[in-house]
Amino acid sequence: MDRNQMERYISQRVLFVLLTVISAISGDCPVPASGFLGEQVVLPCTYKRIVPVSNLLVIWGISEHEILWKFIDGNNDLTDQHPRFRNRTDLFSDQLEQGNWSLLISDLRESDQDEYKCYIYKRAAVGYNLEQTDFVHLSVTERAPTPVPNTPVPDTGLSHGELTAIIYAVFFVGIYVAVIAQSLIKRNCIENQCCRTQNEASNAHPLREVITACEVQSIVTTAPEHQDGMAGEQNLLGNGAVQL
Repeated sequence: MDRNQMERYISQRVLFVLLTVISAISGDCPVPASGFLGEQVVLPCTYKRIVPVSNLLVIWGISEHEILWKFIDGNNDLTDQHPRFRNRTDLFSDQLEQGNWSLLISDLRESDQDEYKCYIYKRAAVGYNLEQTDFVHLSVTERAPTPVPNTPVPDTGLSHGELTAIIYAVFFVGIYVAVIAQSLIKRNCIENQCCRTQNEASNAHPLREVITACEVQSIVTTAPEHQDGMAGEQNLLGNGAVQL
């Protein structure tokens, strides 16, 4: 370690010791902040005085060995930033002039849960004077899975026994309707079969359209006017007028 590094190390230790003493005396309660693992969180810090940012020194840290961010002489100085916070922290650069010195931490880890301090100094004739100290306690938790909403069951106003009786009634009515429907379908099929038999018989011979397939009867053919009785009928049959 060269001389410059040694001087920087000693000045940092002295600075944080003084800040720790001041914090203990002030007794300010930390502002709670919470975030979820792997996500982002903002640690709040607001400076309400109107001072050019070039005249301010702002340090975010946990301890003298863990600096998250340092802003001095109008620029960011990340020389002393702790390795575990590299590429994970940032200020809101466009809001610094309005006094917003909040710190954004990304990719939260369990080890990030701690108490953070935001020190704001104002340039003086010699060095900087401490103007404000903010404390933020960060809690890091794992996000719970999104619960699936339960569909509410409508209240029918019926007891368990009444509901059971209704279910059984509907079941037996369904069986009865099925039996009746099956009976009607079967009867329909029989009638259709009779009709098909009648149609087939009619197509076989033109005179058979007088026969009903579902009835048993004799064919009585009316003889011409010059024939009567059995003789006329026999003549018709003998001549082949009607063939069965």
